[in-house]
Amino acid sequence: MNKTRYQFGKPQNQQSGMKIKHKRFFWIFLSIVLLAAIGILLSWYYNLGSFAEEEVSGLSDQHIRISETKQSTPSSLLFSDYESYEMNYEGRAVELRLDYYEFENKTASIGFAGLSSSGKSDYNGLITWGILPDDSVDSDFGTLKAKFLLSGKGTSNTENLTDLFSSFNHSMTMYSEIEGPTEISSGESIPLRIWSSNRISFTNFEDYLKPENMTNQEGLAVLYLDLK
Repeated sequence: MNKTRYQFGKPQNQQSGMKIKHKRFFWIFLSIVLLAAIGILLSWYYNLGSFAEEEVSGLSDQHIRISETKQSTPSSLLFSDYESYEMNYEGRAVELRLDYYEFENKTASIGFAGLSSSGKSDYNGLITWGILPDDSVDSDFGTLKAKFLLSGKGTSNTENLTDLFSSFNHSMTMYSEIEGPTEISSGESIPLRIWSSNRISFTNFEDYLKPENMTNQEGLAVLYLDLK
């Protein structure tokens, strides 16, 4: 007598197929969660979207960069040299300072245009400076103008530099320390621009101030951003 066997439940191959689908769904779900977490982390780190608040969007905390929104305007075209920076910084003060050298000697150090507080404060926003030429003496160096707009606070200043830059003319070498986003910290003095009257250029900032290179520098000016 033949006995008929009955198999209850799902066939084995169907069960295996379900397990594969579940595993595939699990890995897809896990990938989505990881991508979302990475996106949130990057948005937080680079101050993107709702994480920006008062910070410059797309720029990490304690960083500075040349402004991505910098545009040539009728007023900016008046300057012989001009730059604008975006910054996210927490500290006690941010100040611009100009040091001037004649050969090996520092003959002037001018502090101007700065913001400070008694304790730590946020300094997020824009710093802009520019040099207006002095047509009366046919020089590209006449007046230095600077403006700070940081976390709702603002200040500006103007300094006449015609006499200080008497050794400069239309032929000069310029050097900029900041190109891409640059990490910054309290206590740093960042060279924003170097102007050399002898038209000799170097790839590193330190080389400009080496004694053996200063002997031929009739005029050398360094614009610093001091962070405190």
